[in-house]
Amino acid sequence: MLRTRRQLLGLVVGATLVAAVSACANPPEAPAPAEALRHDLEPLTSRWPAIAQPVSATWAAGVQGMEITPSRIDVPGPSDYWLQAIITLDPAVAEALRTRTVGNEPAPVASDSGPRLRAELVPSLPGGEFRTSRELDAEFATPEFKPRAYLQVSGNVLVLVAYTS
Repeated sequence: MLRTRRQLLGLVVGATLVAAVSACANPPEAPAPAEALRHDLEPLTSRWPAIAQPVSATWAAGVQGMEITPSRIDVPGPSDYWLQAIITLDPAVAEALRTRTVGNEPAPVASDSGPRLRAELVPSLPGGEFRTSRELDAEFATPEFKPRAYLQVSGNVLVLVAYTS
């Protein structure tokens, strides 16, 4: 009987080692990359009513940290989502956001660095200076997303860089 237990234990340990080595040699498939660039407005207008009825948008969304590279494999767990959008607002909506004041301080103030976007969105970003502020960010905060908002100084473009919190 003792010999049978040892044999069984040996089989279990052997099978475990084979499974572990196989998992290391064959990492899980990479998750799908970020969604392709999108231009539909409803997911944005339903999430952020303050953009009203925008003229157009280019945006992408995905799961934060779900990247598999030769040197790194993320372990499954709670997911954080990101959404980045370049939105051309109706001129009246852009002007209302631009001139809105909070207390006695005009908002928003000039941004030092401007929006940092994923490479696939950068070609859609128009030139020019963008402004940002805590008040502008708060305008677009939702229970789901805490975005950083950037408004074009002399245009109608709003950029939202949002992550789940």
